[in-house]
Parts: sequence; structure tokens; C-alpha cells
Amino acid sequence: MSPRPDEPRESDPLPPARAFSILGNELRVEILRTLASAELPEDPLGEPSGLSFSELYDRVDASNTSQFSYHLNELDDAFVRETDDGYRLTYAGQKIVRTILAGTYNERPGFEPVDLDGLCPGCGETTLRAARDEEMVVIRCTGCEAPLVSVLPSPAQGRNRTASEILQSTGRYVHQEYALAVDGVCSECKGRMRGRVEPGRDPADDTYVHVVQCEECDYRLTSPIELRLLSHPAVVSFYWSHGVDIGAKPLWELFEYLFSDRWRTTVLSTDPYEFRVTFAVDGNELRIEMDETLSVTSVRATETQVPRANEDASE
Repeated sequence: MSPRPDEPRESDPLPPARAFSILGNELRVEILRTLASAELPEDPLGEPSGLSFSELYDRVDASNTSQFSYHLNELDDAFVRETDDGYRLTYAGQKIVRTILAGTYNERPGFEPVDLDGLCPGCGETTLRAARDEEMVVIRCTGCEAPLVSVLPSPAQGRNRTASEILQSTGRYVHQEYALAVDGVCSECKGRMRGRVEPGRDPADDTYVHVVQCEECDYRLTSPIELRLLSHPAVVSFYWSHGVDIGAKPLWELFEYLFSDRWRTTVLSTDPYEFRVTFAVDGNELRIEMDETLSVTSVRATETQVPRANEDASE
């Protein structure tokens, strides 16, 4: 029997509408969660294994084998595959189960307002406040109320964490996410990320931003070009030797660096783009030059004082 025109052939990708419709049944979701649990052996070093038809049937709440068989077949290929050692989750099945467990589709994380140390580049206020604004958590200046940072916390991120801990985890995640993007890996789908330099909103400021976008899912990150260097070994080492764990500082605390003489960016050329970023600590400087792709072309340190022991080392 030939397939209906609206059904994909074996070599065709599954249409997204069909994929989501497959998940619209509680028993199918239970099958996915049961397989996910079975693939986590009690021994962390043990080999994951699948479940046979009868083992899987015994662990789910199905009224009869024909009903169970029908729903299992609906999941087959898209979210479940049959192997020599039983039924296993596909990559899509694993992603869906983790998304369900994280509450991504059906929960909203709680968040209580919290005050933060930072710097408003507009008015110079040093107290900021993070509060929920619909689904986003927005960090605003307590003086001029300008929005400075917007983050989208996940439901799982808010479980068993205070508002301060949610923001701390967000700060860490932003650093790691951007570091991946700089290395060409999308944190959403693992596709290839491509970066480019763009002028800032106000041409009179002579500022530039780094735009990184995924070729597959279009996920995009935009940041000041200085942040491109925060995971560079020379920058990490420079700050560490002067008592600062720069990778632990959340974005809102970095405004104090961005909008002061601690970080100075010089545009060496606009055709092609070339930049020099100078990082300064206690009279010591690290100068890094980048080309139009923001690849590092030169590193030079000028130490005028003996570096002090790192204050974060004991934390």
C-alpha cells in the first residue's frame, strides 16, 4: 500500500505539525517518561538498556495490549525506536522528555523582586532591581527605571532556588552560552553559529556589537564586542592574577567595566574592521587586538604592579 500524500516517506523529515500531534496523548507521554527512566541505570557507570514490549507494557497504565501497541506504534521512528535490546528513545524522544520534566511547556517560574549591585550607564545609579515583567525577568535601574537586562528564566531554573540564586545561575549560563556561540556552537540546537560585527544604535558613540546567529534555528545573541574576549585565556588569566574571577561576574555587574576606563575599545579600522580592547586593573593593562571576525591577532600585557593573590580562590 502506497503512503498517503500527506504522510512523509521514510527518507523525509517528519512535518512539525505531525510530530507535535503525536505527543497529544497522556499514554504516549507516559511511555516516553518510562523509557527515559529505564535508560538511566542505577549504576552511573552502567550501560543504559531498552525495555521489551512486555516490560514496557507492565510499567505503564494501558487498559489492554492493543491500545498500548497502537500508541507505541504512533511513537515509533519519531520518538521511539526498536533495537536489539528493546525499545529506546530517539534523540527527539530524549529532548521531549527532558523538556517535559523541566516543565518548559506547562509551568511558569516564580520570581520575587530582588535588588542588585551594578551600574546604570544612563544615570550612574549603583542599585538595580530585578522583577518579573510578564514572562521575562527585567533588571532595571532604581533611579531612572531604565531597563538594562532582560532574561527568560526556565521553570526548572526556579525550582528550589531563591530569586538571587536564579539570577546567579542566569549569570553563569549567559557566560557559557556566549562562549559556546563564539566557538561556533548553538546552545539551543548545536548548529553552526556565525558571527559578524555591526555598528551600535548610535553612530555618534562609535560603538560596535557582536552578532552571532545560528544557521539552523536562527537563535541569535547580540553583545558588546568586549564580551567576545571574556573567555579568552589571556583575559581570564589577567583578571585572575589581579584578584578577579571575570567569568563569574554577571552581565549587569559588567556595566561598571563597559562604561568606564576599565575597558577601552579603540577602532583601528572600519574597512576591514580592526579593534584594540584595553583591560585595566590597578594601573596594569592588557591590550588585545582583533580583526573583522573578532579573532585575536595580538596580545600584549603591561604590568606596572605585582599582581595580588586572587580573592575568589578561597570561595
